[in-house]
Amino acid sequence: MEGHRTAILQAESQTKAHRELVEKRALVRVITERREELRADLENPEGNAVKQAQKEMDDMRGQISARRKMVTERRELILKEFESHTLIKKHIEIQNRRYDAIVKRLHCQLMKAQSGHRQLSDDIYRMEREIQDLKRHLEVP
Repeated sequence: MEGHRTAILQAESQTKAHRELVEKRALVRVITERREELRADLENPEGNAVKQAQKEMDDMRGQISARRKMVTERRELILKEFESHTLIKKHIEIQNRRYDAIVKRLHCQLMKAQSGHRQLSDDIYRMEREIQDLKRHLEVP
């Protein structure tokens, strides 16, 4: 009977369900040990978990301060760009007014020259008519 019992236990230990049960029991033991280690580590202020969390927080703070610094630098750069753009716009407006004034002055000079040319053309035409009239008067007597 004892031999039969050991044979059944050995056959049972070879089954898939039994192997899975043994593996899961070992896994549960490992997990509970790890949980106890973590619990003890959390309760200890000098523990690895606390140090790791503190290190992560310090890294995050460093990243946040670096990003804030970068944002302020970019804001300053954008403000400088904006100021230079407004200054350039003012210079462009001034130049446009100057060029408009130059165009007006040139237009006035052109109109004055055309008016003078018309006046001279009229004078020449009148003088030519007078010359023709005078020539006719000289030929008539």
